[in-house]
Formats: sequence, C-alpha cells, structure tokens
Amino acid sequence: MVAMDENDSVWPLAPLTFVNMTSSLSQKCIVIDCRSFLSFNAAHIKGSLNVHCPPILRRRLHRGSSTLDCLLKSPELKRKVADAETLFLYGEGTQDWNDLEKDNTMKILYMLLRRERVDKTLYFIKGGFEKFASSFPSMCYFANPHTASQACSSPLGLRLKAKDSKRFSPRNEIDPVRDYAESRPNMSAKPNEPVEILPHLYLGSEFHSSQKELLQRLGITAIVNVSRNIPNFFEDAYDYKSIPVDDTYTADIGRWFEEAAMFIDSVKKSKGRVLVHCQAGISRSATICLAYLISRHQLRLDEAYEYVKKRRSVISPNFNFMGQLLNWESETQLTNRATSTHTPTTPFGFFSFSPLPCGSEMTTSGNKQNSPGLVTSPM
Repeated sequence: MVAMDENDSVWPLAPLTFVNMTSSLSQKCIVIDCRSFLSFNAAHIKGSLNVHCPPILRRRLHRGSSTLDCLLKSPELKRKVADAETLFLYGEGTQDWNDLEKDNTMKILYMLLRRERVDKTLYFIKGGFEKFASSFPSMCYFANPHTASQACSSPLGLRLKAKDSKRFSPRNEIDPVRDYAESRPNMSAKPNEPVEILPHLYLGSEFHSSQKELLQRLGITAIVNVSRNIPNFFEDAYDYKSIPVDDTYTADIGRWFEEAAMFIDSVKKSKGRVLVHCQAGISRSATICLAYLISRHQLRLDEAYEYVKKRRSVISPNFNFMGQLLNWESETQLTNRATSTHTPTTPFGFFSFSPLPCGSEMTTSGNKQNSPGLVTSPM
C-alpha cells in the first residue's frame, strides 16, 4: 500500500487498465463515484459507491474543521472505505489530476485521507464516467435504458449539470427545468404508477396505494400514508406508517420528518420498498420524500426538490410545508455539524469488509499490492 504522506500521489488509470485490475486484484478494493447525487442516480459504474461533498462541508474544509467522517455519512460507506486497501475514484470527465479544482470531491477525499494518515492506495479513472461509459456501457447502470445506447456514441450526453440546479418553484408556477425523462422514468411516462425516487422509495397517490397488483409488481413491502382520511387498504399485507396531517397552511408536518425517515430506513434495511402517498401525491407525500433526501442524503432543499420534480413533475408542496422543509434543512446541517464536532475520528481497523466487484467478484487475501508498477495493461 501507499502511505498517505506528503510525497504520495493518486495514480491515473485508463478505463481498460481499471477493468483489468479489478478483475485480477486479490486485495480489498472499492470504486467510488465522486460526482453529484443526481448524476450518480442517473448513471454510474456498477457496484460503485457515491461520495459527494455538499457546500457546507466545503466551507468547513476551508476552516480546517471537517473530518473524513463528515464526508462519509452512512455507516455502510464508512465500513467499506475503512476496510478497503485500494480506492478507485472517478468523476465526470477527469483527464489530469492536477487540473481538478481544490473543491472537487476527489481532491477533498484525498486530502482528508492524507490529513488523518489513513493508508490507502488511490487511483482515478482517466476520462471519468463519460469515458468509461462510452468504452464499457455494459459495466454501467443507467436509470434510463436509452441512455446506455447514447453512451456508445456520445458520452457527453450523459452529463448532468447538477451545479446548475435552480431554486424550487412555488405551487402553480411553471418549472422551466427540462423534464427528467432522459435520465429516469418520469411520472408522465407511466401515469398509472408511482415514481421511483430511490431504489427503496416510491412516491405516489391514493390511487396507487389502492392497487394491490401494482404494489406487488413494484415489490412494495411498506406504505407511508400521509393523510387523515385515506384508509390503509391492505393492512394484512403491508407494514403501514400513518402520518395524520392535512394539506393546509397551518399543518405541522415537520414533526413527522424524523419519524418517517426512520421508518423508511427500516424498510431499506430489511431490503424492502416503501410507497409514500397522500391523496394526489403532490404536496404532503412529496414533502416527506424531500425531507428524507435532505436528512439522509445531505441534499439542500433546492437539490432535493429538483431531483423529485424531475421524476414526478406534478409535485408542489404548499408554502407552509416548504417553510418547514427549509427549517429542516437548517436543523439537519446543524446536527451534522455538531456530530462531526463531537464525534472523534474512528480508527479504521475494526470495520468489517464488504467486497465490491467490478466486472467480476473479488476475493480477499493477505497479499497486498506494493505499487502501481505491477500493472501490465497500457495506461
């Protein structure tokens, strides 16, 4: 392994070299997607894990108050990074490490590993996801199958300009953002089905919650009913969470944000899928989904809103709910900041290893790669 000291570096890999290495390495390694949450969910290398750096963390980096734990939010991600000996990083279209801005997530991850003296061998894929997807589309996941065919001829078509996200639109205002059908199935394409927000999270309406055959086909195992009057249609078949609020300008939906998020997390942990619905799937249920993305994926409200809006274009939480979401965003950032301040940096030796294949399954052994000079494929 390469010790993270003042003289270390991040080794570049051509896509073919990367494929060859991950097919033959006998040590623990993982692939980290350092693009935005939106880009990752639209398309990524199969088996990769997403690490994105929100603006609040970048500000703390400049003050020198952030840690590796701040960047690696989920316990699962921390475990996998902790036990890996080699990290393969990729961004959108990176060709030269020295060309990256200092605020780039790949450089931030590198800096934190070096600062905390965590021993890892680091590589980055030259050309980023654009280049890799155009060369090996079958090794990539695409939310929209049509995007996979575009990857072979025009990798630039894969670019998602998350940094250009616009602020949320209030109810009844026309959203100028282009429809997200190019990167993810949209509600307008399947009007009789709920939309997939995350692999374990769906957003829909009362109608969707009453269609048992549809729920079974989508693999729904639990339902969040965000209403006072809509019945739980299939209590004998699904695990329900009721959130009794009305779509009014005085309703306190914010008090349910954490409880709903914990319920969704429990469904995810059990490998299930949860449908969040209200009457029309426009205001109350959309608010719960936005709150989940804000707290569990560290998205800003505008990022979360655009992400959901492009999947279900009719969403429009009322102004009361939007205000509560803004408060939730602030509270979540404060909580994350307090946690990162009071939680000591944990040694990485005790985490369990979870192998991450890329193209083929990897097995662990005591052999360690001494240097990138062992690579025989052309760079």
